[in-house]
Amino acid sequence: MKRLDTGCWGFITRMLRRNMLLLMLLMVIFAGSRTYAFDLSALSGLAGLTDDASSLPAGADSIAGLLSLLGMGSTSMKDAQISPIADQKYTGKAITPSPVVKLNGKRLKKNTDFTVKYTNNTKVGTARVTITGKGSYTGSKSATFKIVRSKSSSSGQSAKKKTFTVKLTQTSFPYNGKTRRPSVKVTAGSKSVPSSGYTVTYKNNK
Repeated sequence: MKRLDTGCWGFITRMLRRNMLLLMLLMVIFAGSRTYAFDLSALSGLAGLTDDASSLPAGADSIAGLLSLLGMGSTSMKDAQISPIADQKYTGKAITPSPVVKLNGKRLKKNTDFTVKYTNNTKVGTARVTITGKGSYTGSKSATFKIVRSKSSSSGQSAKKKTFTVKLTQTSFPYNGKTRRPSVKVTAGSKSVPSSGYTVTYKNNK
């Protein structure tokens, strides 16, 4: 680990006088039983700072700010893993499945470690979910999922497209001045349609 110069120690000492939480943090970082490797270059050139908080670098008066200066403040989401999202049934409304996100073997929590945004998630097709880091996580990553029509919807559409076939038991008659009403047979595909399922009207049949 790099050796801190006098100016850097002075900077840290002034910060400790303002925030006891920083003291607890640095006690852990500099504990004799553990060695941390982090970037101290951001603290160079700080000799001569006064106790005035306005003289500190932006964000350096908080734990998060100090961690950021030391290169320890955040973890990128670029290596996060989003578990595959199963196909979602079309409902006509926005589909918002909750993504399972893991990073370095740890499962992250929605709205604590990341936020979620959906696009193209209403119509049948390919939708996109984008996760954006929150708190100690930064950056974004996206995944896609499909919105499909349910089988029942498909069956309903198929039923509407069925073709009905109508056949007459007799198509010609000798003229006798009487009304002719030949029997009708109706089928839908390979199935016969019962007479209760349709009505028959005759014209010009005399």
